[in-house]
Amino acid sequence: MAVKYPDLTKAYCKCSTARIQAEFTQAEYIEIIKIGIEEQKQKLLPVFPSCFSDYQNNVKKHN
Repeated sequence: MAVKYPDLTKAYCKCSTARIQAEFTQAEYIEIIKIGIEEQKQKLLPVFPSCFSDYQNNVKKHN
């Protein structure tokens, strides 16, 4: 997706990063990235669902 839609992917990454920074302190985030990927998903994915929805909708518009 990043190769096919670089601008949309960049916007998604910016949105996700902003949401993570708003939700967690730097120390909390550092602790999160030390845990396993499944646990990371449980903690991080709920923070930015609207970013992903926007990304999916924008990709569909470009198809």
